[in-house]
Amino acid sequence: FYLASNQIYKTILNGIELKKNESVIIVPDDVLGFISFDGLITDNNYKPNIASWSFLIKNNSLTYAFSLKTLIAHETKSKSKNFTGLFIAHQKNGLKPLQAVKDEAEAIEKIIKGDFLFDEKVNTASINKAFEDSQVLHIGTHAYLSGKNQEPTLDLDKEKLFLFELSAKKQAPSLVVLSACRTADGLLANGEGIISLSRGFNAIGTPATIAGLWNVNDVAASVIIGDFYKHLGNHKSSGKALHQAKVDWLNKPQNNNAFYLPYYWDNLIYMGTDQHIELASATNWLTIWSIGAGLVLLLLIVVLRRRIIKGIKKKPCHSDSGGFYQ
Repeated sequence: FYLASNQIYKTILNGIELKKNESVIIVPDDVLGFISFDGLITDNNYKPNIASWSFLIKNNSLTYAFSLKTLIAHETKSKSKNFTGLFIAHQKNGLKPLQAVKDEAEAIEKIIKGDFLFDEKVNTASINKAFEDSQVLHIGTHAYLSGKNQEPTLDLDKEKLFLFELSAKKQAPSLVVLSACRTADGLLANGEGIISLSRGFNAIGTPATIAGLWNVNDVAASVIIGDFYKHLGNHKSSGKALHQAKVDWLNKPQNNNAFYLPYYWDNLIYMGTDQHIELASATNWLTIWSIGAGLVLLLLIVVLRRRIIKGIKKKPCHSDSGGFYQ
């Protein structure tokens, strides 16, 4: 893997040197759309410690675009701070329950204020409402390619959302986070590229998506997504926030050295305009500052009161018959 990854890196860049910490926009052509460049290895000096490998993500922040035309045309669509999260933890039809979806939702709820809908509330009606009034739409569920035509599909509670249904949407969020398997995957069409859910959202006017190229590792995804929203809340642009969340994963202690392999952290890619998105914080800073200011004022009153009492006790009390002190 190490040597193959390094060879792909050298073949694609073909001598192009990227400056360290330079932001790079990739417009992949044909089969290159199936590659997540963050995990490519930039040198051929193998080391046993996977976390120390020279992944491209350590040098550069990468985002992707379907074309320069769509990148320029799409701007932030919404001025609202609304966030809608749709999560399905329980699964039917023999599919494995997504326990990590709950962990993902809980991590986001601690950071972002918004509407969080679970299981039976995740349906066509809630999807349509989210399209109309959300700046960020987060979807955590099962996704797959269905039928002989490999139609990109999202599981709702008792329904499915197919790629072709997106074309009927009249409004689109500024950012759609698809925390699900293979949402950036699909059939490769000549002259079109990969026909994916990510592409479908882009086609209806969503400036950017975060989507998975291959099957999501639930545990890794929940951690990376949580860190993404943490960095987004700290005023990083959305593309830079995902980049930093991936770097954070590589810097975290892991129980198994294999967890540093790109399979675990590199499937989610940022496709579209890197934008600054402001969302309402789950933390009510006005209340916290008010409580803090009140405590400081109370402390000052207590200190001043003690000083006044202490001063009164030391003050001499004179009488007509002589100078006595109390």
